[in-house]
Amino acid sequence: MLIERGFKVTSTSLETYDLFLGHPYIDKITHIQIKFGAFYPKALLDGLPPNWVHYEYHTIDNKRISDYTYSALSCSEHHPITESDTESIEYAKRLNISNLECWLNDIDPAGFWSVLKLGGIELY
Repeated sequence: MLIERGFKVTSTSLETYDLFLGHPYIDKITHIQIKFGAFYPKALLDGLPPNWVHYEYHTIDNKRISDYTYSALSCSEHHPITESDTESIEYAKRLNISNLECWLNDIDPAGFWSVLKLGGIELY
């Protein structure tokens, strides 16, 4: 769905890991990350669903930080001890991904591509 709307997706990841900080209530964390090969202004990604954030990053090549800024989306879900079983974690993953898909469904692909072009963002 992201690609259909003109986003240059370069990588995605979804990981759940144990929280080893001895937190009394949080047992695990799930992190979803989507990196783009372009910069998208925050205004284009207004109204992201709960738990989702837009951030910027730079690549490193030969120990040099790139001058170019890229965008990414990230979602973190903290799983309390009472909801850290496999079934609860899978439900939370599906819910967060579904929320992003619903948000994307509200975006008109043709209109979004037009906004990207007007903003000078290269489409592939």
